[in-house]
Amino acid sequence: YDWTGRVERVLQVSSPARNPSVPPMASQLRPELYLAPRVITMADDTERRCRAVLERAGLEEGQVVLDFGCGSGDYSIPAAKIVKHTGKVYAVDSDSSRLKELAGRVESEGLGNIETIGTGGELDFPWEDGTIDTVLLYDIFWYFPTDDRRLPRLLAEVGRLLKPGGLLSVFPEHVEAEALGRKVERAGFRPENSFSCQVIHDGSTQQGQILNFSKPVAGGPSPRN
Repeated sequence: YDWTGRVERVLQVSSPARNPSVPPMASQLRPELYLAPRVITMADDTERRCRAVLERAGLEEGQVVLDFGCGSGDYSIPAAKIVKHTGKVYAVDSDSSRLKELAGRVESEGLGNIETIGTGGELDFPWEDGTIDTVLLYDIFWYFPTDDRRLPRLLAEVGRLLKPGGLLSVFPEHVEAEALGRKVERAGFRPENSFSCQVIHDGSTQQGQILNFSKPVAGGPSPRN
């Protein structure tokens, strides 16, 4: 009886496939060394860059965040992961198709702390005064240029919603940053800091500037006018 042939056939059936370029003993002793590396996708890179911007701006665990003009959620998704389950992200946009895309991403990632909200362009938000820790106005100024009469109204509503000491973080694309900064200060916000970094704009990476402002605390120094 050909026991040798039988053993070889059993091994062929029961043994997992092995990369022929890997020495047998090495792959058996340390198989993790021969696993294919995880592929970093464009979506992974986008999220990593957006998260770095938000962390540098000052987002923290437990905060309530309003992402106004959120689009498909390039910043909403990493914001939700930063604030975690003890925080909340309200993602607001007037484009229903982009909100639908964001809702799909939220579901696929199992994020329970993002609420998507559609708007027809109105600037009266449903939240009570002083209930938001951070407001993001990122890449919305093609729709709210500095000479638009709606911009002071938007900033006034942001000021109503923010808690004293709350953060207003601005990505001033499509406008002159200094002119926008003056508008924000005249609306009662105090400039805190600014920084240059890699930002995501229209799905691609570019160099950009982030401007951070705070809502003054009662009894603190007044903002410049």
